[in-house]
Amino acid sequence: KEKEKEKEKERVKESGRNVEREKYSKEKSLKGSSQSDSIHGSNNRYRDSVKSTWLMSHIRVKVVDRKVCEGRLYLKKGRVLDVHPGRTADVFIEDTAKVVRLHEDMLETVVPKQAGASVMIVSGPRRGERARVLECRTADGVAAVQVVSDFAIVPMVLDDLAEFVGAALDSDDE
Repeated sequence: KEKEKEKEKERVKESGRNVEREKYSKEKSLKGSSQSDSIHGSNNRYRDSVKSTWLMSHIRVKVVDRKVCEGRLYLKKGRVLDVHPGRTADVFIEDTAKVVRLHEDMLETVVPKQAGASVMIVSGPRRGERARVLECRTADGVAAVQVVSDFAIVPMVLDDLAEFVGAALDSDDE
């Protein structure tokens, strides 16, 4: 009977060890994958930081920081010429004909209110697509737009849109 009890204890110990080995191997494989992601994904952080900004070339923006150029550019409108890492952009200010590098926190998008105006979708799943304003309700903060590429009619939050000031496409000529 004592030998049977000892054998039973050994079986329990062995099964416990197997469970511990399985846990360890699972943890190790999870850690290994996250380490390889962080090693191989170092460029992904740069891409994510660029993607997370709403700034894009060829959109109209407004300066909303009172400190820019000692307040002389406050509420002035401009065109984004180029976007840089660190969520900054070169903006051509229309009133002064100056080009200034500004952070996105100093800017906001300008959204045209009239139907038929050309806009760029600056955030969300359709980021980077051009569209036309069908209806704009500023009181509600929404607009209905028709996407140029597939003619889909999409409701959008005004913060996700900006006036497009780039070259017109052939299909836009009406």
